[in-house]
Amino acid sequence: MFLNVFYSWLIAQILHLFFFTASLWLFEGRLFIDAEYIFYFLLVSVIISLPCLLAGWLCLGLIIYSNYTVTAKFFAWLVTSAVLVILTFWILILFFDGGLELNALLAAIPGILSIWVASAIRLKQFHKLNNIENSLPENIIGVENRTEEHPIKNH
Repeated sequence: MFLNVFYSWLIAQILHLFFFTASLWLFEGRLFIDAEYIFYFLLVSVIISLPCLLAGWLCLGLIIYSNYTVTAKFFAWLVTSAVLVILTFWILILFFDGGLELNALLAAIPGILSIWVASAIRLKQFHKLNNIENSLPENIIGVENRTEEHPIKNH
């Protein structure tokens, strides 16, 4: 399960660069092409999004083992991933700036779009993960559904 989230996270890192560049171009008329900036952007993006990777892994475990349909699970994953990006961005703003404006959260849109597109690209693997995790026999995953009767001894 961790590899599923990790691969989606890696794809999202690359996509984030393109979505961020597009948002700079659309909203501010700037286009950053310098290779040095691209390297620093990817490095900072990876470091800042590490908590999202770990929280996403934990949340995906809860989502996959739920009793919903695979479509509902996928949409729950999309909502959860967007919330994790917004939460990480919000914590980052509070840590460095101390104040929060609603317009500042618009800067999280490239991150949200990148994880959504990465998740859509990996939709087939999501279905496969759901099938594998939910088809395991219960005794393999450590849950036993039968009860043993123990004789009570009178002393």
